[in-house]
Amino acid sequence: MVTTAIAHLNIGSRTDVGAVRSRNEDSVLTEPLGSADATAHGWLAIVADGLGGHRRGDLASQLTVQTTRDTFYGRSHAQYTPERLRAAVEHANEVVLHTGEQSEATTEMASTITAAVIQGPKLTIAQVGDSRCYLIRNSRLRQITHDHSLVDELVRNGEITPEEAQHHPNRNVITRALGTRPTVEVDLFEEDLHDDDVVVLCSDGLYRVVDESEIARALVSEPQLAAESLVALANQRGAPDNVTVVIVRVNISLQELEDADRPAVSVPDEDTLPGGLKPVPQNEGETTLIRPHTGR
Repeated sequence: MVTTAIAHLNIGSRTDVGAVRSRNEDSVLTEPLGSADATAHGWLAIVADGLGGHRRGDLASQLTVQTTRDTFYGRSHAQYTPERLRAAVEHANEVVLHTGEQSEATTEMASTITAAVIQGPKLTIAQVGDSRCYLIRNSRLRQITHDHSLVDELVRNGEITPEEAQHHPNRNVITRALGTRPTVEVDLFEEDLHDDDVVVLCSDGLYRVVDESEIARALVSEPQLAAESLVALANQRGAPDNVTVVIVRVNISLQELEDADRPAVSVPDEDTLPGGLKPVPQNEGETTLIRPHTGR
């Protein structure tokens, strides 16, 4: 007999056109909990935001979600979850770019992506763009991802303050997206989950009008109710963009399993990560940003 940590998930999600836009260019996916794919490779959730002002942003986000899902579960040969997720997002980039080149109606279409895989007590995040992933633990909210945006780079470089970034004229300019170039750099993060953690994925339509403290307070509710209330709050404030949120409450329990029932996927030691991956510890404690190893 072996003791293993089992994650039980309570999930809520909501996407809405917002108070101003006429078309919802956000797309969202939450894999059914009981699916064979989720059992084999981990539970997957995705938020994708088609770029406003670009043609067919709705199609770009739909392709991003569906291609990432299908590739992660069905076409990737990688066994290590971060590399499997990276390959899926990279393939989605190729599909969005190729589709955009097929006609004038789809030229320059692009999308962000934030994708989360929960496998046992391990959370893996892939991100391109400015959709976000938050972790709420002990009532404290922490942003795991880094926005790929002009103002976020200015904040990180100390050129402007976070408060100035909220009103900067270029606050909607992102520096990385799917479908804009033949290759894309995907940020990967890993986090060890604790009992009663809450994971939030959202598009910028939420966090630009709802403060992080308000997001954290809403999460005392059941996830679906919290998702509905956060979208409603964004709309009450005029929601100038589409609003999408996925909320996952994680309960960890220990169970004794026979050796034959042990999960087949294990996490290798740092020194044996495949594909030249190198974990780079961040300043925020436990979260790890995984970047390709350059040898430098």
